Amino acid sequence: MSSLDLRRVSKGRSYLELARVSNLPTVLSNAVGAGALAVTLDAAVVAIVATAMGLFYTAGMFLNDYCDRHRDRLERPERPIPRGDVSPAEALGWAAVMFTVGLGLLALTGTFWWGAVLVALIVLYDVWHKTNPLSPLLMAGTRVCIYLITGAALQVAFPDVALWGGLLGCYVVGLTQLAKLESRGALTWWPLALLYVPAVTAIVQHPGLWTGIAAVLFTFWVTVNVRTSLKGKRHLGQVVGNLIAGMCLLDAMVAAQAGRPEIFLLCLVLFPLTCFWQRYIRGT
Repeated sequence: MSSLDLRRVSKGRSYLELARVSNLPTVLSNAVGAGALAVTLDAAVVAIVATAMGLFYTAGMFLNDYCDRHRDRLERPERPIPRGDVSPAEALGWAAVMFTVGLGLLALTGTFWWGAVLVALIVLYDVWHKTNPLSPLLMAGTRVCIYLITGAALQVAFPDVALWGGLLGCYVVGLTQLAKLESRGALTWWPLALLYVPAVTAIVQHPGLWTGIAAVLFTFWVTVNVRTSLKGKRHLGQVVGNLIAGMCLLDAMVAAQAGRPEIFLLCLVLFPLTCFWQRYIRGT
């Protein structure tokens, strides 16, 4: 890569790149999607949990680049740390601050220990994902925890939040495995199959007009990207980014079957917002 390509950019832009900020709407979507399962939706509690989840996500991205900094110098010199725009100490320090503030916020909702579990999963993934064959499960666990934490804060029935959190986990395992194949391995059928599990389950468990509409939108988006992934590994980066955005459609499906049209519409808005931001800040 030429020196022109590696030129320094503003500190703010570097932080946004480090945070993969384009994917933050999916974190908000996960929180409000889980909130849709509550009998009584407390907007203030959802806002606190969503803010904490956003802090954890951002901290995890900072820590991820800190842990990968030596490999990135060789393979991805355009990233903010090897580029010299953000120091390793800055990335690690800000990650620690965001984890701490996020845990403090969750303490207000009575979910501190759930938050501690999530932080442990994030840290474990970041320090041991390159050579860990189970890393897709760890990544899925971080998203499942968003559902479990929101559910605990809003006193959602555990079977409901565990079911939909688990379906989100299946989806994340599939897309994370695809992401791993971008750099190595051969494309296999099972990650692709996992992407369809949430829609099939939604239709079987809660048949209805709005659930059907949400499931069709979700299935269409997944199918478009599955077809693209079959064209070759060179397309996987874009496919993975698109499928990350697709989590908003999954959350919309949760809201639809729960009879929460306002959350359904919010998740639908967060989906194109994620896709739009990914055009300027890469989500992978």
